[in-house]
Amino acid sequence: MTIELLGPVAANGPVDGFDVRQVKRALNRLGYYQPYPKIGMTDVSDKAMFDAVKSFQKDNWIKFTDVLGDAYPILGALYSREVLRLSHE
Repeated sequence: MTIELLGPVAANGPVDGFDVRQVKRALNRLGYYQPYPKIGMTDVSDKAMFDAVKSFQKDNWIKFTDVLGDAYPILGALYSREVLRLSHE
């Protein structure tokens, strides 16, 4: 699963829904994000997603930033972790 965002994902700005779903899906597969039971995975960048991002960054020694984009190391780390997870299944 490659993660390529159309634009930055931030809590305080307009975000593409497809980008949000990609980030949530990767975080979910790695055990960091759980969608709301009654709603499922949405394309809204919510507090739960950024809490999951913060946990992932902390566990992987990545400096916390509340903006995700191609210039930020979390995308490469998410991709690497996802590849490792899939190769061990």
